[in-house]
Amino acid sequence: MTTSLLSEHNDTLRYRALRLLEHSPHLTQRQLARELGVSVGKVNFLLKALAEKGYLVLGNFQRGDQKLKKLAYLLTPKGLHHRLSLTRGYLERKTRQYEALHAELASLRDELAVGEGSGQPVDPCPPVNPSLNAGPPADTTNP
Repeated sequence: MTTSLLSEHNDTLRYRALRLLEHSPHLTQRQLARELGVSVGKVNFLLKALAEKGYLVLGNFQRGDQKLKKLAYLLTPKGLHHRLSLTRGYLERKTRQYEALHAELASLRDELAVGEGSGQPVDPCPPVNPSLNAGPPADTTNP
């Protein structure tokens, strides 16, 4: 993966993690990993990095007199600002991807319209060398 693609992937992962935690701060690392489609180890690494940068704080909560501790990952004001910045970048990337896909689909529709207008089927994958589809050479020795 090139550096820019890796950077985009990491930005998308951070964006999605911060967005999920903003709406569901009590998600476990395992649940977050499942939602993000990555390993628990990657989520652990991501959460530590976000906390070190001051975007998240880890809160311990207890349920009444029960001894069960619950953790919550809370976004800091700095984390909210960072998530908004990531949201802008995510929206710009997805808009570019949408526009490129829209242009490609329009081009494919145009190709089909040209082929349908001529009455000839359009081969979506024409051969590189047309002689490859010509078959064996005709036998001209026997009349």
